[in-house]
Amino acid sequence: GPVRSPEVQADRRITFRVIAPAAKAVSLSFDEDNVQTPAMTRDAAGVWSVTVGPVPPETYIYNFVIDGLRVLDLANTSLKSGVALSSNVVEVPGTPARFDQAQNVPRGSVNIHTYQSAVQRAARTMYVYVPDAYYTSPNTRYPVLYLYHGGGGYEADWVRDGRAAIIMDNLIASRQAVPMIIVMPNNTLVAPAG
Repeated sequence: GPVRSPEVQADRRITFRVIAPAAKAVSLSFDEDNVQTPAMTRDAAGVWSVTVGPVPPETYIYNFVIDGLRVLDLANTSLKSGVALSSNVVEVPGTPARFDQAQNVPRGSVNIHTYQSAVQRAARTMYVYVPDAYYTSPNTRYPVLYLYHGGGGYEADWVRDGRAAIIMDNLIASRQAVPMIIVMPNNTLVAPAG
């Protein structure tokens, strides 16, 4: 059956597993900022594994390298998106909770709006975060933050990878930020059609 990967333990160590019975060499490519590439060991059933850490509470990306080929962890549906699906994501919670970790606070919402771009001559989408108070105080005017992604990104990146909504919910609840609207457009230029 399927293997459990990744497995985050209480002591903040993480065990990664992949089934590759015919592979000759398997390693893990772990972390974006301080890349670690430990070799994985194979058991009799052809399951390769390695444990890293303990690691600081954080959100990490990783891949497997099987006989030189970089592959995704098919046992983990949490993916880093962008121009290509290139990495999986694993979260190590903190105590107390990290600033970008979901906490028990009032939650805003993220709305996806589709619009026709006259410049691009194409349908585009943007993500719009509204604070929890937006629906209970409809006559309030809120400041607006326009948040652009980096090169190769998409409008979903600030919500999925950057956790903008979770961070804002936490900041508003702790009174470190005023309730605001965040507009996250797709600012990647594509060649116009025709």
